Amino acid sequence: MGKLVASVVVIDPATAAKWLLSNTRNRPLSEPYVTKLAAEMAEGRWRTNGETIVFDADGVLLDGQHRLEAVRRSGVAVESLVARGVSGDVFATLGRGRIRTIADALSLAGYKNTILLGSVLGWIARYHAGQTASKAWSHPSPDASVQLAAEHPETGESLSLFTRYGGRKRYAGALAVVAHYLFSKVDREAAEKFAEDLLTGVGLAGDDPVYLLRERLTGKDSSRRGAHGVTPQTVTWQYYVKAWNARRRDVRTQNLTWRTSEGQIEIDGYPSAGKAKP
Repeated sequence: MGKLVASVVVIDPATAAKWLLSNTRNRPLSEPYVTKLAAEMAEGRWRTNGETIVFDADGVLLDGQHRLEAVRRSGVAVESLVARGVSGDVFATLGRGRIRTIADALSLAGYKNTILLGSVLGWIARYHAGQTASKAWSHPSPDASVQLAAEHPETGESLSLFTRYGGRKRYAGALAVVAHYLFSKVDREAAEKFAEDLLTGVGLAGDDPVYLLRERLTGKDSSRRGAHGVTPQTVTWQYYVKAWNARRRDVRTQNLTWRTSEGQIEIDGYPSAGKAKP
């Protein structure tokens, strides 16, 4: 066995590209993961955390291809621990550590109900990026999610409202929380009324947009269901916004529809997605 040497190295894009030439025995590259890492690096959110880029005694890259490809694409230099001289027969044992989830990171930062909160924060970011109708969206990383939680502290109020109705999960999921939070930025009183009507359904006429939204959520209207009988969230979110907009305009309707060609529906009265944040 050769001598194992480890050190912290500043890796610039050119070095990353050079090292990737020795990447001859790794798993397929995950494009969404590389994109996420590259964004963290470019935005200055990458931190040296002890995770190691590993080479064997012959200089073959054993672990770290995603980080190196992210450095190459980001155009910035980052620090990383690099180990050389690792025996090649340990390759199968690499990458077995449990990945810290978004919920883990939020919990460590002191937040509660972190699984739901993580989903809510992802959808807030998605709306601001104008990507709620896109299937290619990549969820923010754990660190980015903690940052989002700090930027949107009022999400706690929306979470509290809907977690009280935990038995009505079809009405009180992540999208309902996101809707209440974003709609409140336009008109808090109207958002509270929207949420109350959505959760209870009391006194809703058949042509009320929220009544029609409830019909969508209960599955009684199945016109936009996916292959497994479930309406994709990318579609369901557009129904939330359409119901809100119809109410804002005092429009009664017999049907709540959305076509893929319409793309992301913007919230009436809200700053344009991606141009301004609450």
